[in-house]
Amino acid sequence: MKAATPVRRAAGIDARARRIILILLTFSTLTLAVVWLRPTEPIDPEEALSDFRQLKIHLAEAWANMEWIAGHRGVDLEEADRRTTAALREVKSVREAQELLISFVRSFRDPHFYARPVEPSLIEKLIQGGGSEAPPVVEATMSASRACKALGFRSRDLGFRLRFASQKGFEPVISRDENPFEAGILAIPGGRRVALLRLAHFGEDGYPEVCREVWEEYRGLMEAPCTNGWCGSFRTMIRNRLLAYIEDRIRTMRQAGYEMLVVDLTGNGGGTDWVQATAQIVSPRKLACNRSSFVRHPHWQAMLEQMRTDLGAELAQEDIAAPVREKLAAADGNLEALIAQTKAPCNRMPMWEGEPPEGGCTNLVVGESYTCGLFPYLEPGSLPGVGRPRLLFKAFANEYNESVNDRPVAVLIDNGTASASEDFGSILQDNGAAVIVGTRSYGAGCGFVNGGIPLVLEHVGLRVMAPDCIRFRKDGMNEIEGITPDIDLGWEGDSLKERTAKVIAALADL
Repeated sequence: MKAATPVRRAAGIDARARRIILILLTFSTLTLAVVWLRPTEPIDPEEALSDFRQLKIHLAEAWANMEWIAGHRGVDLEEADRRTTAALREVKSVREAQELLISFVRSFRDPHFYARPVEPSLIEKLIQGGGSEAPPVVEATMSASRACKALGFRSRDLGFRLRFASQKGFEPVISRDENPFEAGILAIPGGRRVALLRLAHFGEDGYPEVCREVWEEYRGLMEAPCTNGWCGSFRTMIRNRLLAYIEDRIRTMRQAGYEMLVVDLTGNGGGTDWVQATAQIVSPRKLACNRSSFVRHPHWQAMLEQMRTDLGAELAQEDIAAPVREKLAAADGNLEALIAQTKAPCNRMPMWEGEPPEGGCTNLVVGESYTCGLFPYLEPGSLPGVGRPRLLFKAFANEYNESVNDRPVAVLIDNGTASASEDFGSILQDNGAAVIVGTRSYGAGCGFVNGGIPLVLEHVGLRVMAPDCIRFRKDGMNEIEGITPDIDLGWEGDSLKERTAKVIAALADL
């Protein structure tokens, strides 16, 4: 799933672009922008303009939010093009060109849209799809610590940021010592007890202790070394363990007794798809996922065609029950229709001149596609005999139980709640399964699927990524606009102590 993706290239490369000094100038968690400074490296303005033209072509083909940013937000693409083109005609150095194009990218305020300077020696590797370095080889003989470090697992702060633990009447919950999810019962004004569950991160790579724990089981199952740097089956085992720990926390708190489950997502910047199974676990009702969309592009065509091939193998089984076969056939027909759209791209280049896309088309695939897969909802166990049920419903990639929590739910969010965490909040809010409390989320929305569609601009030495998918809310809003809380606490500028007090007061009023 995480194999290296070949990178599109801008025409030509100059040998002088090989000389670079690395200096980290700026870093932003969500824009992911760093600058490789080449202060004395000259550049021909025509080379910079050539890269800029290539960038605009790429965005017209591969940027999912282009129409939304121009139409809903009213961003003037023509003016952005004109302003940047004029400035690039005057550039003298690579550094100037980089800064102009990074500024151009940032001006659209799309958090998953970024440009990173690239070390010249890596440009050809990236274009060939080799990545910045060879992926690690993970072997059964490795220690747990070495294997997890090689796969990029690192410690994060998983505890409550809000001051719940210091409140009078807070009872920490300890069900299993190795459980990484902080939780507790808090008595709030009015005599009610609320269960607090902290979900600080939805990326499994933020739980190295669980990685090391699962490694001791996984290594005995390895038939060959993992050479792609992803080790998908190992990560699936880790996600399943994390989901089991979440269920364990909730069950333990149910035994202690509570009237409401409060899920704390403040500062949770996102992660991977096990967020959808987590939502099904904490929700007291069944959740139907919202619609999603993606760009008409060969990247998506190839993914969908592979899905259809895999689905065909499931349909070829003779012992599949009739109701299951009907679902598989419906999914196959759906995939056929989605693939057909990816083969009919839309020319959005006129948008850079202030005109609508050619023929009034859209470059977004519109159809039966949902944030959870090809169906908005499927009940666990509803696809007996299907070897790869995740083809139809993404949550089935994991093992989980629905509605482990049977009490009302409140979800705490802030402007650090982003990406996959917004998927969690959206599905609960749009199903009426939770009250959202806090302040508007960051507004990162959907990002990249299967590595996304990268582009390398060779003359200026930038690697560009733009989101290739969109998650739409029940009301048709793009999730990039963030989640508006049902109860806005207006806590900007407040201390953590003040925010905690506001949360407790709001919970008491629910």
